[in-house]
Amino acid sequence: MPAVIAKYGGRFTVRGGKVEPLERRLVAEAPQRCLNFRTLEQALKWYRSPEYAPLIKLRQKASRGRMVLVEGTA
Repeated sequence: MPAVIAKYGGRFTVRGGKVEPLERRLVAEAPQRCLNFRTLEQALKWYRSPEYAPLIKLRQKASRGRMVLVEGTA
């Protein structure tokens, strides 16, 4: 999967590690992995790509979680 992410200009900014929630309401929402893309459009190209399509099904069968896109600036 890292090769598919890199192909579309993405990179992991957080991958695993200890999570220390600071506010109770965030406990269930604490991210375990964060990807960074230059633009929201680039992230959508990756997510909708033919290379990632079969990996989505594998990920969904092997894990539980949420995936959201957040537009922001650095």
